[in-house]
Amino acid sequence: MARGDRQSRQRRFGTFSDRIFAALLFVGFGVLIYFAASGRFDQEIGQFSHWLRNLFGG
Repeated sequence: MARGDRQSRQRRFGTFSDRIFAALLFVGFGVLIYFAASGRFDQEIGQFSHWLRNLFGG
């Protein structure tokens, strides 16, 4: 019973890495929304896309 309980809980909340990934996505969208609201969106998006290209070796 206890083992099945833990598996169902893991399926509901995802693994630890899933939660970290979701938190990073949430923070990322929050930052994008903040920049959009503060009017610095275009400038920051340029830097962000440049950073993404560097990150993925583009």
